[in-house]
Amino acid sequence: MRRWGGLLLFWLLFAPVILAAVDQTEIPVTLRAEKLRYYDNSSLVEALGSVEVEFSNAKIKADSLIMDTATDVATAEGHVRLFSRDYDATADQMVYNISSESFVFLGFKSKNRPKNIKGELYISAKQLTDYDQVMRGEQGTITTCGADKPHFSQGAQAMTYYPDDHAEGANSLTYVGRLPVMWLPYIRYEMKKPMQKMFNFGHNDVEGDFVKTAWAWPAGLLLIDLMEKKGIGLGNEYKFNNQNYGLGRLYLYQVNEKDTGLSDWVFRLDDEKMLNEKTKLKFSQRYTSIYQIPSGRLDQTALSLNVSYADKDKRSINMETLDDRLGNLKRYTLQFNQQMGGTFLTYGANYDYAKTAPLWMRGSQTLGWRQALLNNRVNFSFNSTYNHSTAYAGDSGQERVAPAVEFTGAENWFNWRYSQNWFIDLRQYLSPGIARYESTEKQPEIEINPRAIDFKLFSLASSFGFGNYREVKTLPQLGIMRDFTASRFKIGLNATKSLPAGPGTTLSLGAGLDQQLYSPGDQLYAYRENAGLTTDLGGWFRNELAYRKGSTDGNSPFFFDKLNTTFHEATEKITFYRGNQFRWSFTGGRNWQTNKWYDLMTYLSVTPHKNLRWALDSGWDIENTKYKDLVTSLGLVPSDIFALSLALRHDLNLGEVRSASALYDLYFMKGAPNQMHVTLSQVYDTSSRELKLRDIAIVKDLHCWEMRYAYSDYRKEFSFTFRLKAMPDEPFGYASGRGFYFEGFQEAEKQLKNLKMEGEIRRY
Repeated sequence: MRRWGGLLLFWLLFAPVILAAVDQTEIPVTLRAEKLRYYDNSSLVEALGSVEVEFSNAKIKADSLIMDTATDVATAEGHVRLFSRDYDATADQMVYNISSESFVFLGFKSKNRPKNIKGELYISAKQLTDYDQVMRGEQGTITTCGADKPHFSQGAQAMTYYPDDHAEGANSLTYVGRLPVMWLPYIRYEMKKPMQKMFNFGHNDVEGDFVKTAWAWPAGLLLIDLMEKKGIGLGNEYKFNNQNYGLGRLYLYQVNEKDTGLSDWVFRLDDEKMLNEKTKLKFSQRYTSIYQIPSGRLDQTALSLNVSYADKDKRSINMETLDDRLGNLKRYTLQFNQQMGGTFLTYGANYDYAKTAPLWMRGSQTLGWRQALLNNRVNFSFNSTYNHSTAYAGDSGQERVAPAVEFTGAENWFNWRYSQNWFIDLRQYLSPGIARYESTEKQPEIEINPRAIDFKLFSLASSFGFGNYREVKTLPQLGIMRDFTASRFKIGLNATKSLPAGPGTTLSLGAGLDQQLYSPGDQLYAYRENAGLTTDLGGWFRNELAYRKGSTDGNSPFFFDKLNTTFHEATEKITFYRGNQFRWSFTGGRNWQTNKWYDLMTYLSVTPHKNLRWALDSGWDIENTKYKDLVTSLGLVPSDIFALSLALRHDLNLGEVRSASALYDLYFMKGAPNQMHVTLSQVYDTSSRELKLRDIAIVKDLHCWEMRYAYSDYRKEFSFTFRLKAMPDEPFGYASGRGFYFEGFQEAEKQLKNLKMEGEIRRY
């Protein structure tokens, strides 16, 4: 608006000359009026009747306009209307002062379009001055409701509006309709960011009746709470972002409990700062000493420090401490990671201990190293773990370390692996000559795996291995810990073949043999075979039949060698299907090793339409001759205004319901100004054997408002929240046991939609 005054003066003074000299279409500013009057020996110029002044980006209309060239003041009166890119306004009178580049309006009313408000912002004032970058008014109101009689408004004795930034008022009254409902000495509406303002009214057993409020102010977010049992709670949250301190948040909250006499404090500090373009520092501190809802108390201090460097090479170190005063626990944690080209290093340490009897302690460390060697043809890795623990003060405890190394490589016709590990009991001196823990050590082990050979008739894969092993194993029958060392040579052969076996059918065959020779003279032969027949016909039928058998002959002096070597089973899965619309499968089988039948299970899924899905899962326990639980679910969306989800678990043997739930999603007058959205859920109560209401969420459109009601029977909580549609991040309402949340209404909306009432955030 600054440039309008000069243009207006220029046009009023020289309009007659310009109009006579040039065509009007060439003039960037247009003045139209029924009469244009000049006064001799006077600095006044008057335009009368349907006055219209048009600029490149704004237009002013009025009944009359007077320009005083001596004082540089232009006055428009009578049905004054202003049309600009940023807002439209009407006024009884408008005065423009060219020297101060300001507009003064009497009887001002405007319709603004801030960037971060959904819809329009209506501002009115008895008197308002526009300085281009700021507007100041007296006896003004602000609302986002465009009705002739606004459903709500915020009035203020004095108000200031910074376009697209914020609006603030002093001596403010909030009106619902024409009814004043709240007085505030100062109020501020943010346009750039969520205001995070909330009013909570409710009740819970710990705090009694309460009122919890939060207010945006220049120093952050001011928290003021009044609780029947606990008294007054005061706090503040301040978010900062500057060059000296980086990006972070400072939070402080305090309550002197009226019912217990305890003094509660909650302190949080989070800070993140770039030390340089590649190094980031993160710091976090938590001190919490306050009651909990629905019961208990939290008394902890936690610190966290993280420094990370990211470039071609990457490094990070993270340190954390925790002091749990009620749990009598202290914890220290350290983690370091580094990547330099193809080299990776990791280190971690953890130390926990009890501060009171029995004064137990647990400590552990891990170290890992991985890198490529010989032009990436060989990979080397090293890792080691260290553990130390005691059960009480004076206990010698347990202390051991387990390092391991491994080399792997690949050549043109084979790949190989060399590995070695150790198990070292650092308290072995307590039991000289007797191992105290079960373990298996490779001292070392070498494996070579040649490339598979395709003989056309079948493919053959082989493996060769040699190693020295130490195994410490408990023998319950003898009541001793056996410590045994021996060498082993191993060779393995695996043959596989797949071939067609009719229309849509594939036959897969496999056989393998392992021979293991041990230094004491023992020999172990492990034989395995498998067969599979897969049939898929016409996109409606599929059958999967699998058979496998494994057996051993001979003897191994080691226990670990015998694992997963003996088995004998057959399984089958039959499926009838049609795309994604229909699927019905049956599975079962026989385990000859245990001489038992597998459960016969069936699964049915029917999806005739994208809005309808039904699924069923059950079976028969052959060995115990009883039914498996019937699990069924139904999803139904008959229209865009209603959705239903059901789930049921039924004990077919006892004929009773184990669990059940239902979720309903319903719209009334969807898309209309008075739309209502209802979501509710039910769960089955096994004690009363009834399907009971658990959660309700109702959202009701109220023209420029939206009302939301939520109830959770599980937590015995309720909440009422109102929001302005134009400011969805500015809700206020009341709740039972819920407390304040910071994410704004849209985050709360997600919580209510998913009915996760237990996830709310409280003051602490």
